[in-house]
Amino acid sequence: MPTANDLILHLRCYAPHLARRLDAIGSMGVRGGVLTVRTSEDGWSKGQLMQLGPELEREAGRVWGEPMRLKVEACPPARDALPLPVASTKYWNHVVFVAATPQGVNALAAPKPLYQDRWVPQAAAGTLPPRERLAGEDRVRFLRYPAPATAAPEDAMLAALPGLLDDLAELARAHRSYAQLVLAFPGDGVADRLEARLYGAKEWGTPRTPGPILHKYVGRVHYLPPDTPHLGLRLAAEP
Repeated sequence: MPTANDLILHLRCYAPHLARRLDAIGSMGVRGGVLTVRTSEDGWSKGQLMQLGPELEREAGRVWGEPMRLKVEACPPARDALPLPVASTKYWNHVVFVAATPQGVNALAAPKPLYQDRWVPQAAAGTLPPRERLAGEDRVRFLRYPAPATAAPEDAMLAALPGLLDDLAELARAHRSYAQLVLAFPGDGVADRLEARLYGAKEWGTPRTPGPILHKYVGRVHYLPPDTPHLGLRLAAEP
């Protein structure tokens, strides 16, 4: 019997635009021909799921071999939460927030326990230390990649990606970790280009890092709702 994870794998291959919309949900399950997705009541993710519901039902039907009905349930908003696939993976991984700025591309790489268990509660309480103190935390890296002259934001991110992958592979190898990329959803066109560049690098490598090393230490791109001022992305974007 297929599982919800089988649906995600199917969507990643045949309908990646649908898979991207499931990064920001709270949970997903299947029972009795009903695909139930829990997501924030007033968030971007719910609107996208309602808009693309018929297409998602059709793809789910291909996986289960029977008609499927989508049911969207509201769950309490989780401010500054990680995308579900990132939150569900190994506790000690690095989460890497990537943000385009007028000067280029910034990235913040932090261990998941540090981000989830300390920074998010501190930010909610208004006691998060300044950036220079956060940068001194163990296994934390703030990375900057200047934009090529006259480059659009998406082109700057594409240009920065090989160097970012090199730095993340080095960090993850040093700490026996795994780096997971997180950015605000940029639209499907830009996402297609970013993912193509990422998977090409993981297949063929970069001038500094062989492909098998990148594949072992760096994951795929995960997306946050574009209308949410997320803590990780705010920190990454700071000058």
